[in-house]
Amino acid sequence: MRLKLSIIILLSVIFTQANAQFLETIEIKQTDFEVNYKYDDILKYENTLTFLLNDTVYGLIDQWAYVFEDGNLDCVSFLSYVDEIDQENFDLNLDASKTLINDFTELYGKPDEVIIGDTIFRDPYIERHWGYGVIEARWENVNGMKIKIGFDFFGGKGEYHFIFSVKYFDKSYPNFD
Repeated sequence: MRLKLSIIILLSVIFTQANAQFLETIEIKQTDFEVNYKYDDILKYENTLTFLLNDTVYGLIDQWAYVFEDGNLDCVSFLSYVDEIDQENFDLNLDASKTLINDFTELYGKPDEVIIGDTIFRDPYIERHWGYGVIEARWENVNGMKIKIGFDFFGGKGEYHFIFSVKYFDKSYPNFD
């Protein structure tokens, strides 16, 4: 059974600074989405269409992705990659993550799991490292969906990024990755 998400994109409206649109359920059909909601771009791969909406979440700029598989909404995500590695951007990502986790906690209750990693900025050009998990919160079943909010300091082979993510999946989705 497809996941039933009420208020999934309402969260986009609540937690963004732009005029995001919202859906009432994840069971919306692709054809209804195309007609009734605005989006900035479409990506097509086999039987999957991804509708992209440029947006800002607590100062982090990127896109919401609404992924339709075989005409049904499968998942929704927001991923922000910041390539300028400094204390200010680290703090921006950490603050956005903490604020969103607190807001979701007010809406949905305590997360099923919170993983606190290293919340201190470590400049990889001064102190070599391969990146690290900073913070993550997971809700296993909210209105039939899994939700994950996370911030990771990704690193490897001299390339570093701050990655902030918000992901919604069907509660039957096997993992959060």
